[in-house]
Amino acid sequence: MLKETNCKSEKRSKFAFIGYVLVYAFILALFCLIGYISKIINFKKEW
Repeated sequence: MLKETNCKSEKRSKFAFIGYVLVYAFILALFCLIGYISKIINFKKEW
């Protein structure tokens, strides 16, 4: 898509995107793990 619009992106933004994806995945996995552990321990659910 970027080539079609002749958009030139910086290398820094590519590394920033990769970093963002990794950090987001880490945070998401952390909260999923906390959810699974709370399910095993039978914590009271709060909605």
